[in-house]
Amino acid sequence: LTQVHPLGHYAKMTLWFSASQHVYEAHSDASDGFLFQLAGRKKVKVWPLPDECAEAVLYDHRDLPKRQSLPSQEFNLVPGHVLFIPGGAAHEVTVDSGYSSVSLSFHVGCPYPVLSLCRDLQASANGCTFRLPDEYCETYKTDITYFQPGRHYAAEPTRERMPESLRTPLCQTIDCDGCTKDELAQKLDDWWRARIQNSTYAGPYPRNP
Repeated sequence: LTQVHPLGHYAKMTLWFSASQHVYEAHSDASDGFLFQLAGRKKVKVWPLPDECAEAVLYDHRDLPKRQSLPSQEFNLVPGHVLFIPGGAAHEVTVDSGYSSVSLSFHVGCPYPVLSLCRDLQASANGCTFRLPDEYCETYKTDITYFQPGRHYAAEPTRERMPESLRTPLCQTIDCDGCTKDELAQKLDDWWRARIQNSTYAGPYPRNP
């Protein structure tokens, strides 16, 4: 996990007790997940993640219809089954009439909110002001805009500067009063280097200012 997530990562486990006819409507999660079926039965419909969504550098989960655009697959889970659901993939969970269910979900990853990055930059601004477009400032969990540091690190494993595949779209997204785009790029490199040296990822939700 340290190699895959050099800026740190979070792990979360949730125990689910579901009654007969329970429906958890279609949604997507910010990170990869494993669902362990412990008792009873559960039905999970999963939509494969479209390439357009999988390849986006900056993303949120407000585009649920797009994430449901490919034909779904249905999995009927019984005790002993483990289902892997990729981060961002839309899925719906139901328990049929006459059954109940006990299951455990395990999520792990490093979806980094762009808003948290902007606040990190502002904390060491030295006279600069950093701003994001309004749509990137949402804090409700389905509306938060993320990027995945580990994906870019795997493609360009550098500890001294932010990978170009991530730095370029961030420079195009973040407005900075008091510095040029080249200076902003340098500040992103500084941020990347500091985060790798002190990989204390706080979680997938923006921290308070």
